[in-house]
Amino acid sequence: MKPLLSLLLAAWFLAIPGIAPADAQSLDDRFDEANGSYHRGEWAQAIEQYAVIREQFGTHTAALSYNLGTAHARAGQSGKAILEFERARLLDPPDALSMDIQANLATVRSSLAEEHRRSSGEELYSFGNAQPVWARFFQSMPASTLRWSFAGALALLILLWMGYRTTRSTGRALGVLLTFTVGLTLISGTMTLGNHWTAEQVTVGIIVGARAQIREGLHDQAESQIVPEGLSVRILEGSMQRDHLRVQLTNGREGWMAVEDIEEI
Repeated sequence: MKPLLSLLLAAWFLAIPGIAPADAQSLDDRFDEANGSYHRGEWAQAIEQYAVIREQFGTHTAALSYNLGTAHARAGQSGKAILEFERARLLDPPDALSMDIQANLATVRSSLAEEHRRSSGEELYSFGNAQPVWARFFQSMPASTLRWSFAGALALLILLWMGYRTTRSTGRALGVLLTFTVGLTLISGTMTLGNHWTAEQVTVGIIVGARAQIREGLHDQAESQIVPEGLSVRILEGSMQRDHLRVQLTNGREGWMAVEDIEEI
């Protein structure tokens, strides 16, 4: 696991009107310092420096989340490593980076599963994605790709329909192409709406607390059980006090967990 040198980010800032060169240079320097800390094995310092870049410069990129994920993994903070790798995965990384993210995510999850299996003597939890199957289907493609696909299909449909109505000879080929485009528009439109709806309605988080507990209820006598760090959970609702969240684990179990033990992807 090695961090990416994010020089392209600095170039991007330079290209934006209204951002002073000093700010861009400062961003470049921040990345150099953070990457230097990483290479020296100063994981805590690297994590802090990468976090400052995100907070002060509003930088939310796959490369930065990947860097944070690798630093957390090296520091032994597996839950936060998974959180950052999942965030990086959702930020439309290029193919090469996407492969590294998936590989590192699988490595950390596999290591956690093996560690939990050794300590408990059995496999009680799945460290996979807590999204329902239907939500994963609609989220299988980036939102931007779906939007452009729908816009292109709709534009083509309008052009073909205009041609179909104005030409004297409809022609079998034009009719078949029009029918195909109607289907393509319906599919891409459904995927686009499904992607948007699931992004709004299905909230997934990662357990980052080392001794997190899931409780059957919020009353004092409610039964509780420690759950391992790094689990993906579906967030169902919050309590009225907003200090607990109702969640669903990948094995279907539901319960309440402290807000500080979960971070939303």
